[in-house]
Amino acid sequence: MTRTVIFISVVSLIFSIYGLANYYIFIRGLHALRLTGNVRLAYIVVFAFLAISFIAAMFLERADIFVLGNPLSWIGSFWLGAFVYFLVIIAAIDLLRLANQLVHFFPSVITSVPAKAARVAAYSVISVVVLLVIYVFINSHIIRVRTFDIKIAKEAGGRKLFKKKTAYDIHLSSIINNGRITAIVNKLNSLKADIVLLPGDIVDGDLNPVVRQNLGEALRQINAPLGVYAITGNHEYIGGAEKACHYIIEHGVKMLRDSTVFIDGSFYVVGREDRSARKRKPLSELMENVDRKYPVILMDHH
Repeated sequence: MTRTVIFISVVSLIFSIYGLANYYIFIRGLHALRLTGNVRLAYIVVFAFLAISFIAAMFLERADIFVLGNPLSWIGSFWLGAFVYFLVIIAAIDLLRLANQLVHFFPSVITSVPAKAARVAAYSVISVVVLLVIYVFINSHIIRVRTFDIKIAKEAGGRKLFKKKTAYDIHLSSIINNGRITAIVNKLNSLKADIVLLPGDIVDGDLNPVVRQNLGEALRQINAPLGVYAITGNHEYIGGAEKACHYIIEHGVKMLRDSTVFIDGSFYVVGREDRSARKRKPLSELMENVDRKYPVILMDHH
């Protein structure tokens, strides 16, 4: 079976599961809310629009239709968050309903007027999901710094101490735009790191929104005396790893693709290609030319 056939099969399976899960949420909401007339029609239209928005945005961005793709990316991203919460909560409610058929533990206030109880539950679930999505959106814009002091019992040239900073999964896209990446870079620079490592998923997928908004320019502003190094993640491969890596390199970041680098006569950085690659070197091969008397930092995206 060729790689293309496997890719098409996997994508088809993902879309099928996504479609079935959306239908499950849709039909449970329709039954619980008991909508009629124009309100029912509006529910169907809005739900269908939300369900296809993210997928439509992917195709529009690939076609470089920014006017439609950008707003759909925002709508679709919010829906994906809501979709997960809806799926988990509704599934949990249905499991409780199933258990109640066996044990009968629901209070009479629920069982005596099931239609009213279903509507109250539906509106409660919608309210909870909306609040959760708002909370997660706000929380995602708070940049947190975690500090780890690591003692390595090896010589590191003349160095006794160095500060390494790692920025995980930046996902440059229509959503992670100039304001967001600039805030991340400013935070990194304020920490005065000796070296900055970016362990994959720097680009979210399609490169068009990144190029259009010139998001890579912010990467040039990262200040690190020993350099900025990165590896590929699975999302670089979604939009085309070669294009993504070329763009990242153009903006001052050194890509380690199954390669190693000896830094300042003090330590090694080993960068593995993502598992999405057709073939990547085993770690044992990468370590063949590494002098293990020095500290080794390994980047491997998972």
